[in-house]
Amino acid sequence: DAYDLNASSFDGQFDLVWLDGISTDERFAGLFKTYWELIKDGGYAAVHSTLTNNLSKAWLSKVHAEKKAEEATCVARFEVKPWDGDADLSLLKDKVRGHDLDNLAQVTWLERSLVEEVGYGIKKLILFARIDEAAGASAEVVADYLSETFEEEIQSVDVELGDDADAGASWGNFSVFGFLEPHKTRQNSFSLFQKRGLTYAEPSYSWTP
Repeated sequence: DAYDLNASSFDGQFDLVWLDGISTDERFAGLFKTYWELIKDGGYAAVHSTLTNNLSKAWLSKVHAEKKAEEATCVARFEVKPWDGDADLSLLKDKVRGHDLDNLAQVTWLERSLVEEVGYGIKKLILFARIDEAAGASAEVVADYLSETFEEEIQSVDVELGDDADAGASWGNFSVFGFLEPHKTRQNSFSLFQKRGLTYAEPSYSWTP
């Protein structure tokens, strides 16, 4: 049973994952994302019965909707440096994430966070957020707002754009193709997903131009 497998027990990454006969199970969405993260850039995931089964079609439509929503936003990485080397970064993280950002409702804090050494006993807190710039939000505006709001606790907030890998369980960049199997009467289709990272490029197999 695919749902009983421990995906974390596999070493390395997959070139191809084929998922057949299970896309109608309500647990499938979680299973697919688990194995999607284990597929290397340029690798493939094939899912059967995605175009001719109503439940699978609904799942595929949701994947496209989530991907479209991701493309309308960017991931920002905020490096939060406290004044005090003894600062409770866990408490500071909760305060920042839980603070009402006034009119900056287009900011969604992500679960992922890091703590990195700065020097002289001081550590910085790394937070990640998805920013909807199309709705008027700006990572720089958020950084300035946090610096002013928590000026007694925060020395500075530096910001840079991250990527989909920083967002955790994100779809990232991919292409998908749908295929029909006319020789079959029922369940006669499948979708092929190709995972493409930010630096992915189609390989060349010929020495000629």
